[in-house]
Parts: sequence; C-alpha cells; structure tokens
Amino acid sequence: MMAVRLYVASLNHVIWYHCALRADDWLLFDCVSPRGVLGRGLSVGRIYDPSGGLVASAAQECLLAPVVA
Repeated sequence: MMAVRLYVASLNHVIWYHCALRADDWLLFDCVSPRGVLGRGLSVGRIYDPSGGLVASAAQECLLAPVVA
C-alpha cells in the first residue's frame, strides 16, 4: 500500500480567552473535528482550567490536498 502525501495549510484560526488563565498550570484542551469534506476540515477546541472552568475556546479551518508529483 502506497502512502498518500498531503499538502496541509491552515486557512484561518482563532482563540477566544473567556477569562484570565495561568499558562504555567495544568490545562485541558478538548478538541473535536465536527466536519471534514472536499479537502477542508474544521476543528473546535475548548480549554479548561484545573477546576473544570472553561477559560478559552479555539477554532481552526484547514485545507488538505493530495500532493501531485
């Protein structure tokens, strides 16, 4: 089986901070990809502090295309 090489590019990305957070403390990044079709993908993430509070949200849209040699 031959591996397919992919060209991957970030089309746009964003992070929203909902409150102050400590970057030197434990954070949980929960990420899902709710949709990927026709070479484009979407990822959505939520960042939680140690007490379980939502401190930030993130989103990214990516382009995925096969490399044509």
